[in-house]
Amino acid sequence: MPADTPLGRFIVDRWETLGIKQTEFAERIGKHSALVQMVRTGRRHMPLDELQLWAKALELTGEDVDRFTELAHLDHCPAFIQKRYEALRQAVQRGGGKSKVAEKVTPRPFSARRTQP
Repeated sequence: MPADTPLGRFIVDRWETLGIKQTEFAERIGKHSALVQMVRTGRRHMPLDELQLWAKALELTGEDVDRFTELAHLDHCPAFIQKRYEALRQAVQRGGGKSKVAEKVTPRPFSARRTQP
Protein backbone atom coordinates (compact mmCIF):
# COMPACT_ATOMS: atom_id res chain seq x y z
CA MET A 1 0.00 0.00 0.00
CA PRO A 2 2.01 2.99 -1.24
CA ALA A 3 1.87 6.33 0.54
CA ASP A 4 3.29 9.22 -1.44
CA THR A 5 3.33 11.92 1.23
CA PRO A 6 4.68 12.21 4.78
CA LEU A 7 1.08 12.40 6.01
CA GLY A 8 0.18 9.29 4.02
CA ARG A 9 3.19 7.40 5.41
CA PHE A 10 2.24 8.44 8.94
CA ILE A 11 -1.33 7.20 8.46
CA VAL A 12 -0.26 3.88 6.91
CA ASP A 13 2.31 3.30 9.69
CA ARG A 14 -0.41 3.88 12.25
CA TRP A 15 -2.77 1.46 10.51
CA GLU A 16 -0.06 -1.18 10.65
CA THR A 17 0.47 -0.51 14.36
CA LEU A 18 -3.26 -0.83 15.00
CA GLY A 19 -3.61 -3.85 12.70
CA ILE A 20 -6.33 -2.25 10.58
CA LYS A 21 -6.80 -1.70 6.88
CA GLN A 22 -7.90 1.31 4.88
CA THR A 23 -11.52 0.14 4.67
CA GLU A 24 -11.81 -0.25 8.44
CA PHE A 25 -10.28 3.17 8.99
CA ALA A 26 -12.72 4.70 6.48
CA GLU A 27 -15.59 3.13 8.44
CA ARG A 28 -14.21 4.57 11.69
CA ILE A 29 -14.30 8.11 10.30
CA GLY A 30 -17.54 7.62 8.35
CA LYS A 31 -15.96 8.38 4.97
CA HIS A 32 -15.67 6.51 1.71
CA SER A 33 -12.50 4.48 1.30
CA ALA A 34 -11.72 6.34 -1.95
CA LEU A 35 -11.37 9.64 -0.04
CA VAL A 36 -8.98 8.03 2.43
CA GLN A 37 -6.95 6.61 -0.47
CA MET A 38 -6.73 10.02 -2.15
CA VAL A 39 -5.51 11.63 1.08
CA ARG A 40 -3.04 8.80 1.65
CA THR A 41 -1.55 9.13 -1.83
CA GLY A 42 -1.52 12.93 -1.88
CA ARG A 43 -4.21 13.43 -4.51
CA ARG A 44 -6.42 15.22 -1.96
CA HIS A 45 -5.76 17.16 1.20
CA MET A 46 -7.12 15.91 4.47
CA PRO A 47 -10.00 18.13 5.58
CA LEU A 48 -8.50 20.14 8.44
CA ASP A 49 -11.87 20.49 10.13
CA GLU A 50 -11.79 16.69 10.59
CA LEU A 51 -8.37 16.54 12.27
CA GLN A 52 -9.73 15.46 15.63
CA LEU A 53 -11.96 12.81 14.05
CA TRP A 54 -9.05 11.29 12.13
CA ALA A 55 -6.71 11.49 15.15
CA LYS A 56 -9.27 9.75 17.34
CA ALA A 57 -9.82 7.03 14.73
CA LEU A 58 -6.05 6.52 14.58
CA GLU A 59 -6.03 6.31 18.40
CA LEU A 60 -3.32 8.96 18.63
CA THR A 61 -2.10 10.48 21.88
CA GLY A 62 0.52 13.00 22.99
CA GLU A 63 3.32 13.70 20.55
CA ASP A 64 1.68 11.55 17.88
CA VAL A 65 -1.29 13.94 17.81
CA ASP A 66 1.11 16.86 17.49
CA ARG A 67 3.03 15.25 14.62
CA PHE A 68 -0.19 14.23 12.84
CA THR A 69 -1.56 17.77 13.15
CA GLU A 70 1.73 19.18 11.89
CA LEU A 71 1.77 16.85 8.87
CA ALA A 72 -1.88 17.53 8.03
CA HIS A 73 -1.31 21.28 8.00
CA LEU A 74 1.96 20.94 6.12
CA ASP A 75 0.18 18.83 3.49
CA HIS A 76 -1.74 21.97 2.49
CA CYS A 77 1.49 23.89 1.80
CA PRO A 78 3.42 24.06 -1.50
CA ALA A 79 6.12 21.40 -1.96
CA PHE A 80 9.02 23.84 -1.54
CA ILE A 81 7.66 24.92 1.88
CA GLN A 82 7.26 21.28 2.92
CA LYS A 83 10.87 20.52 1.96
CA ARG A 84 12.25 23.55 3.80
CA TYR A 85 10.20 22.77 6.87
CA GLU A 86 11.33 19.14 6.97
CA ALA A 87 14.98 20.16 6.48
CA LEU A 88 14.71 22.64 9.32
CA ARG A 89 12.95 20.10 11.54
CA GLN A 90 15.65 17.49 10.90
CA ALA A 91 18.43 20.02 11.56
CA VAL A 92 16.87 20.94 14.88
CA GLN A 93 16.49 17.26 15.83
CA ARG A 94 20.13 16.53 14.95
CA GLY A 95 21.85 19.30 16.78
CA GLY A 96 19.47 21.68 18.36
CA GLY A 97 21.66 24.53 17.18
CA LYS A 98 21.29 26.80 14.21
CA SER A 99 22.05 25.31 10.85
CA LYS A 100 22.49 26.86 7.43
CA VAL A 101 18.88 25.90 6.71
CA ALA A 102 17.68 27.61 9.88
CA GLU A 103 19.63 30.75 9.01
CA LYS A 104 17.90 30.87 5.61
CA VAL A 105 14.39 30.62 7.02
CA THR A 106 14.79 32.52 10.29
CA PRO A 107 13.49 36.06 9.84
CA ARG A 108 15.50 38.98 11.13
CA PRO A 109 13.98 41.01 13.96
CA PHE A 110 11.69 43.76 12.77
CA SER A 111 14.05 46.48 14.02
CA ALA A 112 16.86 45.05 11.88
CA ARG A 113 14.69 45.27 8.75
CA ARG A 114 14.37 49.04 8.88
CA THR A 115 16.67 51.01 6.72
CA GLN A 116 18.33 54.13 8.01
CA PRO A 117 17.50 57.39 6.15
